[in-house]
Amino acid sequence: MKTNIETPILNITQVSKLFGVEETTVRNWARNKMIPGYKIGKSWFFNRARVLEKQSLDDTAKHYDNQIIISHSKLFDILSKDGEIEVKSSRAIFDKSGRQKWYFTGLHNPDDSNYHLFLGYNLDRSVLEVIYKISTNELQKMIKPKEKSDNFKNRKFTIYKDDVLIKKYIIYSI
Repeated sequence: MKTNIETPILNITQVSKLFGVEETTVRNWARNKMIPGYKIGKSWFFNRARVLEKQSLDDTAKHYDNQIIISHSKLFDILSKDGEIEVKSSRAIFDKSGRQKWYFTGLHNPDDSNYHLFLGYNLDRSVLEVIYKISTNELQKMIKPKEKSDNFKNRKFTIYKDDVLIKKYIIYSI
């Protein structure tokens, strides 16, 4: 099995490194259904997308100022006193000039959520570097449609670490 985080299935060692916890902790999470996984023989395996979603929601709960409720709705991820919030996360990538950026997809329409939280992780997703909070209405103004029929959910959003205009949306940064 590949050892990088981009594989679709992660083993217990990869998940423990990602969360910075012992392997026994991950086993306990899996046994208690706190993280979706499946066991083959004595080994646990985890769907990468579901693990990264758990990581994002855990980090949101840890770093977000308001009390939140994890949503089981398909429309948004968390509910806070601010309203419905969609959480998006990305690991850092670097463009050809060496600028650090995060790339986000699957944005929500204003009817689905009031805000987007964008979580920017380091290259191997072991450290949360920054959280941006942007109202969905403001986000729509920032991202211009390519054509009239363009669906907001199909658009992509890139945040550069050194972007001065986006810094006002930072709610957490290391």
